[in-house]
Amino acid sequence: MLVPIAGIALIAFVGVERGADYIGPLSHMLQGTRISGPVMGVQEGNVVDIDGRRIRMESIDCPAPAAQESNDATAHLRKLVGKETVTCEVIRQDGDGQNIGSCVLSDGRNLAALMVLDGYCHDNS
Repeated sequence: MLVPIAGIALIAFVGVERGADYIGPLSHMLQGTRISGPVMGVQEGNVVDIDGRRIRMESIDCPAPAAQESNDATAHLRKLVGKETVTCEVIRQDGDGQNIGSCVLSDGRNLAALMVLDGYCHDNS
């Protein structure tokens, strides 16, 4: 048991010792993580907040926040998620460290696919 604890301490120490420029690679620890729960916020037509984590849905583009269409897309996504449990799998992080993932409703429907099928976003895969 001492080896894992020492390893964690070493990672934390090296991260602090080298500063913020070294912390970046540790963000990949979320890759492959499954986050599930009620959506606490919808930021845009393709961004949800679950359990304190923001996830941008992979492979879709929605209208820019300044456009009226963006408000429509955001409202539609809020309607889709309602009070349902949503499960997102973090696939990767973008250059800004934002989580990119695939999200499904409790009945298995993919949120990105629904947003595209309903005409609010575009498929960019």
